[in-house]
Amino acid sequence: MPPLLGDRVHVEQLGPLGRVLVAVGAGLAMGLSWQPYNLWPLLFLGIAAFTLAVRGLGPRTAFGIGYAFGIAMLVVAINWVHVLGFWVAVALIAFESLFFALLGVAISVVTRLRFWPLASACAWMLIEFAYSRIPFGGFGWTRIAYAAVDTPLAGFFPTIGVAGVSFLVAVVGQLVAWAVISLAPRPPQPAGRSAGSGARRLALTTSATLTMAIVLIGYSLRWYQVEPVAGREGALNVGIVQGNVPGRGIEAMGRARSVTDNHLSETVNLMAKSRLGLTAAPDFILWPENSTDIDPLRDVVTSRVVQSATQVSGVPILVGAVMEGPGPDERQTSALWWDPQRGILARYDKRNLVPFGEWIPFRAQLLPVLPILKQVGAQSVPGRTPGVLTVPVGQREVKVGDIICFELAYDRTVYQTLTGGAQLLMGRATTPPTAVRARSSSSLPSPAHERWSPAARSR
Repeated sequence: MPPLLGDRVHVEQLGPLGRVLVAVGAGLAMGLSWQPYNLWPLLFLGIAAFTLAVRGLGPRTAFGIGYAFGIAMLVVAINWVHVLGFWVAVALIAFESLFFALLGVAISVVTRLRFWPLASACAWMLIEFAYSRIPFGGFGWTRIAYAAVDTPLAGFFPTIGVAGVSFLVAVVGQLVAWAVISLAPRPPQPAGRSAGSGARRLALTTSATLTMAIVLIGYSLRWYQVEPVAGREGALNVGIVQGNVPGRGIEAMGRARSVTDNHLSETVNLMAKSRLGLTAAPDFILWPENSTDIDPLRDVVTSRVVQSATQVSGVPILVGAVMEGPGPDERQTSALWWDPQRGILARYDKRNLVPFGEWIPFRAQLLPVLPILKQVGAQSVPGRTPGVLTVPVGQREVKVGDIICFELAYDRTVYQTLTGGAQLLMGRATTPPTAVRARSSSSLPSPAHERWSPAARSR
């Protein structure tokens, strides 16, 4: 008998079409495990079903089934990218699914090994590492740890980080697959029946025990929280304003300055509620990414609108701004700490940019061939320093960490912000549809959990 119950089980006796259907179902299940659906138990079932769908196949067939799995998962998980254009969503999903095709090949190979559940989890981690970095910085929004924020495994975040939690999620999924294999009926064996039954019982017991151990340890760790630095210095009330935009997609910002006017109006509403005692008075206010669509340092009207908002509130505002420069036909997505009396006191420039959304790889070569890329506008330039702003809040100095939208998926950027002394972590996105807002919500607690940092989101 091959190691760890390698005999064929009924799901593995399905034809190619049956396996494709299992893989598609697994992909849809995993897609529903992320926000805004948050059906996290489907995460583990989806991983297990995908393993069963490709186990025992040759590389070419496993590649195709893995691709079908990726398409199904991403159509659900990242369908929000259609706001950038239908063909943008099609191209992104088609390309990213290639990574899951490779995952299908990897799992079909490693499931022949003795300790295949562990090897399959390692394959998940390798592919996750790849699609989070390749190409042009990668697209890590579907890391499986982000679906585990509300699971018992969330307690592991401070100990092993996002990558470690992804690994444990993959391990649990493989243990579920192992348990299914041990329970599934198999063809009669002319000899050694009792030995096979004993091996199946051992496999079921081992997989169940390991799964329960991981879950119980993770759940226990959720009750053990290291007190954050800010917790010893008192609380801060953060007023979060979302002014919204009039349109969608590349025309989302509408007419010039309308998005900034909207945020001024919502800031006035917030302060009216505060002064009526309907909500707590904020120590500072958080505006989302791109809450000014024109550089306030170069446009007097935009600057006056933001300054009016700070004067109405009487507290600083962390403003998301589109800034011109540093060179010609260049721009930066920035966070500006705007004080009511002294103006801009600190600035952070976004470091991880969206390819073909904020910057164009091989711009000189692609623009003549694809003139539609001109709609991206000026080439964005990444910042160079971590987003830790040392700023005055009331009578004290506070280190505010800022993570802007796409940066939530980059471990190094988030870690450098947290280890740079940030006492409060701000997660800001632009004004996207509900699915994007929910996804950024699920991503931000992951790094915040790692150091038990207080976090706020503007989206």
